[in-house]
Amino acid sequence: MLASEYLDGSDLSCFFFCEKTGRFRRSEHVEGDLRERSKAPYTQQFEESPRVSTPLTREELLEREMRKHEQLLVVKPVYLVIDTNAFIDQLSAIQKILQCERFRVLIPTTVMEELIDLQHGELSNPRVQGATEGARQAVTWLREQTRQKNPRLFTLTMRGRRLPIAVVREEAGDDGELVSYR
Repeated sequence: MLASEYLDGSDLSCFFFCEKTGRFRRSEHVEGDLRERSKAPYTQQFEESPRVSTPLTREELLEREMRKHEQLLVVKPVYLVIDTNAFIDQLSAIQKILQCERFRVLIPTTVMEELIDLQHGELSNPRVQGATEGARQAVTWLREQTRQKNPRLFTLTMRGRRLPIAVVREEAGDDGELVSYR
């Protein structure tokens, strides 16, 4: 989820992963050189280097790297596969990604099952309380999205099939029978 701030539709023209800092960084063109620059406040960026031109677009960066005969991998994701921990810890980031309408979010059936099981954890145990509450919020949100038939949210089966989100089970009333939304 480190990249979620860039997946929300921001106008970041090109970025890469910096292994040194463990974060995605913006590429900027500075006097003929490609220079890493963190996403610092606007005024702070210009205090550091007053001669910054416009950021390189993906196409410009690709063309430049091809001239150097270096390999450049341009990633344009369409699908994002979300993990259980991301739902528990970063639900608001997932919601923001879906709102930008650039990506289709895939939720493996295993992740849904884990969330459903985790929501029934003990609230009295402080070590489990955060995960239980996060899972409850995630399952509630997933059920809401299922009812709304969100066109950008899909279930990913164990066999790799992509289906419209439909398999969020919930316990029904007195008999405790499980029900699936379709």
